Amino acid sequence: MSQPGFPQQGSAPNYPPQQPSWPGSFPPPQGPASYPGLPGQQGFPPPAGGYSQGQDQYGAPPSWPNLTQPPEEPKKSNRGLITIISIVVVLVLVLGGIGAAFALRSRGTTANSPTPTAQNTPATNGVTPAATTPAANTTPSTGTSGQLNQPIQAGNWVVTVTHVTATTASALPPKPGDAYLEITLTLKNTSATTQLVSSLLQFSLTDANGGKYDEALTDTNIHRTPDGNVNAGQTLNAQIAYEVPQTQHNFVLSFEYNLINGSNATVTWQLSA
Repeated sequence: MSQPGFPQQGSAPNYPPQQPSWPGSFPPPQGPASYPGLPGQQGFPPPAGGYSQGQDQYGAPPSWPNLTQPPEEPKKSNRGLITIISIVVVLVLVLGGIGAAFALRSRGTTANSPTPTAQNTPATNGVTPAATTPAANTTPSTGTSGQLNQPIQAGNWVVTVTHVTATTASALPPKPGDAYLEITLTLKNTSATTQLVSSLLQFSLTDANGGKYDEALTDTNIHRTPDGNVNAGQTLNAQIAYEVPQTQHNFVLSFEYNLINGSNATVTWQLSA
């Protein structure tokens, strides 16, 4: 029914209902958000060819080197140090043995001590050494052989053998059938400089048959051997002993001098005991 005064309108067309639109709105998400690496969420799909060996799902190697720590340096070998220490120990032992042998031979030699006389020389185990001072105003022989109580010139030395005896009386006796041949002598340094003498290097003893004998270090009657430095003009009073068979009575004592210049000159004494 039409109202008076208004033109008659046609019926409105039937349009489908429209959803309200808002300015700046975004289309709703199509599904739940997925973040890689979170538990309970879907990660990115693996590549078509799969992951390469040694990589995880993000393409990174499973482990990375610790860049905060420096690489360990190789340990140095101690073989060289051990070798040096071993050589030093061997040298110390060798030098110590040589020093002990020399000290044993020296037995407290004092080159600067005054020349003793026969009256102040004590008897030892029943053996009394003879006087070690050569007779006054005696001219030394210049030959290559000497006799008992005869001074003989041997390079820078004047050597006199004053006494010879054979004995078995000692705190350390010789082996059965042997005896100690004890020789008392003096060595005067006639040079202007200090001279060195060594009983082991310069004195030797042989018998009439050519047998050679070593110095006996076990004879406790010997207190001062011909070893050590002798000052210029001083005299060394000493004894030296050899272990010999009791059946031997004739011997030759030799003294080599001038070893430094290599001449190896020798003087000898014929001894009987």
